[in-house]
Parts: sequence; structure tokens; C-alpha cells
Amino acid sequence: MITFYRSGELHITDEWVRVRDAYYPTAELDEVWTAPPFPMAGLVRRIALLVGGGLASAVGAFGLYLFLNGGLREAGVTGVREFFTSYLALVLLIVGLVVLGRSLDPTRGPEHLWMTCAGQDIKVTVALDAVELGKARRALVRARDHARPDLRG
Repeated sequence: MITFYRSGELHITDEWVRVRDAYYPTAELDEVWTAPPFPMAGLVRRIALLVGGGLASAVGAFGLYLFLNGGLREAGVTGVREFFTSYLALVLLIVGLVVLGRSLDPTRGPEHLWMTCAGQDIKVTVALDAVELGKARRALVRARDHARPDLRG
């Protein structure tokens, strides 16, 4: 028996796939795919990141503007408080820009791994990061190809 992948709740061999407490024969595995947790998950995530990143960037930029134009001193903020206020503004600006950049990356976001076994769609796992999800998906495909050479593409 060859083990292709093993984690806490997922074990993939050339004979069977164990998902939590259920076992599925690898020879009956037809299809493997990933999908977001709900149809608009990517869009909701991107909108939240755009709004959050835009707000953080705007607040940071405004804080730096006040620091550079002397607005903080006019408001009575001097010395160490002026330094920390301007530093916080700079950090907010950088964090906001990073978040905005992440919102433009369509490949990021939660994914669920699914398989079709004997005509039944089965959600394999949701607790994996992107790297582990890719490893598990490739292991399922390798196990299927090993058990059913007729499906090799």
C-alpha cells in the first residue's frame, strides 16, 4: 500500500481515501476539484480588503500630511507624541497599501477540496492552507491515476 498524503483527518493511499471517519475506495474516485466555501466568497473577501485597505491608507496618508505640514504641532501634539502619531500614520499607510495589494490578487482566499466517489460528491477538507490544499489535491489525483489508469490524462 502506497500513502500519497496524510494529515490529521485526511489519509490518501492507493487503495482508499479516509476523510475523518469515512473510507472511500480509490478505484471509485472519479473527479477532484476545489471550490470556494460559497459562490461569492472571493468577491466578499476582495470588497472587505478594498474597504479596509483604503480606509487604513486614507487615515495614514492624512496623518502624514498633518505631520509634514505642521498640523500636529498646531493641534498641540509635540515631542514624543508627535513622533508616535506620525509613526502610526506611516504604519497605517503601509498596512493599507499591502492590504489593497492583497485585495487585487484573485488567487487568494479559502477553498474547499471536493471529490466525486461512486457518483457522490464529498467535501474532503476545509482546514488546509493553500500549500497543503494543493498537496492534498495532487495526492488525490495521483491516487486516482494509480488505481484507475484508464482516467490518466
